[in-house]
Amino acid sequence: MKKIKEIIRKLTPRFVFRWYYFAWAALGLIIYRFPSNKLVVIGVTGTNGKTTTSNVVAWLLQSSGIRSGLISTANIKIGNKERMNKSKNTMLGRFSLQKNLRKMVKDRCKVVVVEVSSEGIISHRALGINFDILIFTNLSPEHIESHGSFPNYKKAKQKIFANLHKSKKKNLGFAPAVLRKTIIANIDDQYAEDFLKFKADQRIGFGIKKKDSLFATKIIRGSEVEQDKKGVSFFLDVFDEKTEIESPLLGAVNAYNLLAAASVGWVFGMSSEEIKKGLEGFAGVSGRMEKISGKKGYDVIIDYALTPEALKELYTTTRALYNGKVIAVYGSCGGGRDKAKRPIMGQIVSGYADHSILTNEDPYFEDPHEIVAQIEEGYKANGKEKGKDYEIIINRDLAIEKALLIAAKPGDVVVITGKGSETGMNINGKIVSFNDKETVLKYLK
Repeated sequence: MKKIKEIIRKLTPRFVFRWYYFAWAALGLIIYRFPSNKLVVIGVTGTNGKTTTSNVVAWLLQSSGIRSGLISTANIKIGNKERMNKSKNTMLGRFSLQKNLRKMVKDRCKVVVVEVSSEGIISHRALGINFDILIFTNLSPEHIESHGSFPNYKKAKQKIFANLHKSKKKNLGFAPAVLRKTIIANIDDQYAEDFLKFKADQRIGFGIKKKDSLFATKIIRGSEVEQDKKGVSFFLDVFDEKTEIESPLLGAVNAYNLLAAASVGWVFGMSSEEIKKGLEGFAGVSGRMEKISGKKGYDVIIDYALTPEALKELYTTTRALYNGKVIAVYGSCGGGRDKAKRPIMGQIVSGYADHSILTNEDPYFEDPHEIVAQIEEGYKANGKEKGKDYEIIINRDLAIEKALLIAAKPGDVVVITGKGSETGMNINGKIVSFNDKETVLKYLK
């Protein structure tokens, strides 16, 4: 039945689904009585870093005494209660999204942080959400098959920025400065000005390399970024004074996610000490550059990394931190989507890893062997040989077990990508229970 539904979905014109999605989104708004009007809504969008940025922002607010909610790819928080996002979607379905926002209102949350995807925007999941602050992390090609082109992908994300100033301003009785419509963007990204240019009450830039911006009137900078196996450190310049931040997050790239959160802290009127305390107290997100140490002295890193840029950043960081063998467990990029990037990402992984195990990830209705064969093209382009430099084990559980057996000494690292904190694998439309971290811990006992 699910196979038939998938065929029908492929044959049905997209505009039919768009109207269908719009109708359901509008109905959800009416049933749950436009809950975003009762909350300060912070939207986080971009290609990479959305989940970590969303989580650290929510953590900073909550730790500062502002009761907050969160809806991200990885998890959902309502006040002090947290659960995993098992929908396998960055944005929840139209009814589910509005239902959770209403729950946050009932729970007396003041602020909600919502991770926003381009596909969520074009399918009207963001319809009627009254955003107050929008954060842009970065932009690179993704979901090209569903959008048709990179410009279309970019335009989809820009829609919520274009509509920001049109949405009604709120008077919720606290932190009046927050209710100004605000755009926050990573000015080190080449497309930042394309998002900062939209009308807003205030526009803030954050970055490490650039010192100014065409549209941002306030710049929050990071400098002297350093990384090691314990985390990342840098100096934060918010109040014209440098404050050192020492975070347990792995990888220099996380400095950008922390800077985005610091920008929100500034908007909320937090002091440099409050921001420092909040950022340093954030332990990270499960499945996002998450490190697990093995008994033999080697480490395991679990990450999502679904784009070439994210994958390259992850392996660059790994190579900088570890001097032993790098063993990769690499999957299928997800069946039915972004097929063109499979050999590209295979070439990236094979360029950094000493040995790779190609495996299953989320094949959906595709043959995982065919997906892996497309990844192999990238390995062959780098001159890698099957049996010597890489092997294929479609069973992901066994692939992880084999990778852990190859790692032998301190300095070695096993890098597992593609699923992050997900708890299921989609095989022919059926969700099969699976979690990378649980599998690793099972074999490390």
